[in-house]
Amino acid sequence: MKSTPRTSLTFPVLVVIAAIVACFGLSACTNTVHQAPVPSTQPSFDGDVQDSGIVADLPDGSYVVTASFLARYNRLIATYGNAKTADGSPIFTPALAANAGVEPLNPATILTLYQGRGAYIMTAEAMDNMVVLSRLKKRGFKP
Repeated sequence: MKSTPRTSLTFPVLVVIAAIVACFGLSACTNTVHQAPVPSTQPSFDGDVQDSGIVADLPDGSYVVTASFLARYNRLIATYGNAKTADGSPIFTPALAANAGVEPLNPATILTLYQGRGAYIMTAEAMDNMVVLSRLKKRGFKP
């Protein structure tokens, strides 16, 4: 009987190699890096103006906002307006409904003072709610 030289690795060596590969593979999966949220440092564009849709703040504490700002506000209300915390208590009491704290601005005022950009007046409370809604979205809160 003629013997042939061994060119393949033995079983124990293969087991050791497989264990090393598994260790590196598993450690790569468990140390996933999550990107930190980007802090807002400047207003976003609303049309061609960089003001996030907030046209003016008024002496009584209310704000003049654009239609696109109101649309963004209402989308957030639809998602988070009835949201509850982990213990089941509501975040907003009462729950928010579309256009909460917002009313249309007088058309003559829109054209004279805000060059047609401002279409709605938002109360200070509604703006506070908008800030909370935006934070919920940025933090990835699941309603």
